[in-house]
Amino acid sequence: MVACKGRVVCTKRVTFTTQGQTRREAPVREADQWRGFGGTGGSPDAKRDRRYPARVFEVTDESFDRDVLRSDTPVVLDFWAPWCGPCKAVEPIFAQLESETNGRVDFAKLNIDENPITAARYGILSIPTAIVFDGGEVKETVVGAYPRKRYEQALQAWLT
Repeated sequence: MVACKGRVVCTKRVTFTTQGQTRREAPVREADQWRGFGGTGGSPDAKRDRRYPARVFEVTDESFDRDVLRSDTPVVLDFWAPWCGPCKAVEPIFAQLESETNGRVDFAKLNIDENPITAARYGILSIPTAIVFDGGEVKETVVGAYPRKRYEQALQAWLT
């Protein structure tokens, strides 16, 4: 087990704590390891080297600034909820786009039920909502579930 900045990391689960209170537990996934979570190896460059497979990664209220606003690459953030059928329909589209962008654009998702602060900060009233962040600023917003072509159009400036 490793303790780091209020987080206790073990090989199977991550416990997030704030001021001594446990916030939630989540399994450590391979996609989290390159971001420095999960203990074993991994650095931000590991993803670009493709030693680890590309994945849509989870963002929380606590990690939003670090993972999205301060990211060196544009980030498409999918605001979703587990009970949302259309959100489940667009999930494979984002996974496909992530694997095809070769690190030029990162894809993340934020569960609005577990992370209401960030959702409220950006006025998310309908889901799914995908927001493209570049340089810490909102550049494009797509509200609703659409075919893949619509998301490609929204990302055109970053894919060419």
